[in-house]
Amino acid sequence: MTRPRALVLHNGKAAFDEARAPFAREIEFLDLHEAATAPAGAHEVPAFAPERATLAVIDGLLARFPFRHVVTTSESNTAFAAFLRSRYGLAGPRYDQVLPATSKWRMKQQWGHAFPSARCWLPGDFRALATQGRAPAEVVVKPLAGSSTKGVRRLGRQECLDHLAATGELVVVEEAIDLTSELHCDGVVRDGKPRVIVPSVYNRPPLGSAGHNLASIHLPVGDPRRGPAVEAACRVLAAIDVPDFVFHLELLESHGTMRFGEIGFRPPGAGRAPSLLRFYGVDLWAEHIAAQLELPRPTRNGVTAPTGYCGVTGVAADPAGCHPSPPAETLRAIPGVVDVLPGSAHARSEAKLGSSVANTHLVLFSCDSETGAHRVLQEIEAAGRSAPCSR
Repeated sequence: MTRPRALVLHNGKAAFDEARAPFAREIEFLDLHEAATAPAGAHEVPAFAPERATLAVIDGLLARFPFRHVVTTSESNTAFAAFLRSRYGLAGPRYDQVLPATSKWRMKQQWGHAFPSARCWLPGDFRALATQGRAPAEVVVKPLAGSSTKGVRRLGRQECLDHLAATGELVVVEEAIDLTSELHCDGVVRDGKPRVIVPSVYNRPPLGSAGHNLASIHLPVGDPRRGPAVEAACRVLAAIDVPDFVFHLELLESHGTMRFGEIGFRPPGAGRAPSLLRFYGVDLWAEHIAAQLELPRPTRNGVTAPTGYCGVTGVAADPAGCHPSPPAETLRAIPGVVDVLPGSAHARSEAKLGSSVANTHLVLFSCDSETGAHRVLQEIEAAGRSAPCSR
């Protein structure tokens, strides 16, 4: 019996390659770049976008190697994968269903009513508001699409107006919030119902964290922040008309008031997926692949949460290249550290772009208390600062 095919929009993520291996018994994976440049194809794919040349290549592949599914491995190509499903009538979420998860403007239009969120505008509307004297004093300017805080800036009102005039870019201008903390929830929706929701808190807000270690501390049962975070996530998820997906959802907390930040239909980055697999037994990459292939998974209704405070922190790359990253064995020797995983091979160049996840290492940790977790994070950060300057 011939296995059904799935076209893969692959960005070279090792986590995806590892997770898809068990599915190869049921699905034949057709990687777009590899298939397009094979002798029979001999065409380069310009970009994962609905460009004429790219679509001509994919039309040809569909004619020669009929595929039923399109699988995405990154937030950057999620919308294009959905566009292809809509274009060819394939199984899985359509473009109109997925677009709000990849466009920050459409996200607030479509799902912003489900839970309180910061006000936002397109550039023309913000300029009109400023002319009327009703624009907020500080704002956050974001690209329409993107992740890891790349291209995101907090600006004063006039600075924002000058920036908009100078660039002419279509961006989202969002009212700035003075954060007490920033949380995120990661999990799985199946048959339109949340099956797994794991709430976590960042050790510092991701915006402005470039060059510093950004950690996620998973919140155990009994932590007072856990319930409100899960409730907020459930309200947002209930507004989403997609039956099966994996999500990374961000929440902004300011002096006791919770607001919806953003959501992506993907596993979280920067070691958070391996952390949830290690401590909660949830394989978000396998769930992500299965959801896109519409394959069944064992029914889950929640997870068993650890009793202590565990999580993961990145070891931030120095964009200047002055301080080398501490050796993995130095990090493993810190009490409370459970494991050390490799970070990005391009961490330094990503750090120069302002990415909040430009890490040389990913460190998993576990402690009995939140105080203990923060102590471990301080020791990890100190190990990076103590590395001798290479200049």
